[in-house]
Amino acid sequence: MAGEKFDCVSGEQYYGSHNVATTKQGTSVKCKHWSALRQNHQFRGLTENFCRNPDNDPKGPWCYHQIYPKERFSRLQFY
Repeated sequence: MAGEKFDCVSGEQYYGSHNVATTKQGTSVKCKHWSALRQNHQFRGLTENFCRNPDNDPKGPWCYHQIYPKERFSRLQFY
């Protein structure tokens, strides 16, 4: 989205409002709210359900698209 702040190469400082990511199979999935993570999860304090890169993954921003029974994440695709 226009005006969003992120590093175009790595997405390490992405603070936009995208909340749909892409699975390895190429399917678009809606991100789960970070607050839905277990109480002591290291990323639970993030807001909304936006893609983020809290661990500075060089592959870029991501989000959880499934939390239970197993946490599964997908990456944000920039076009």
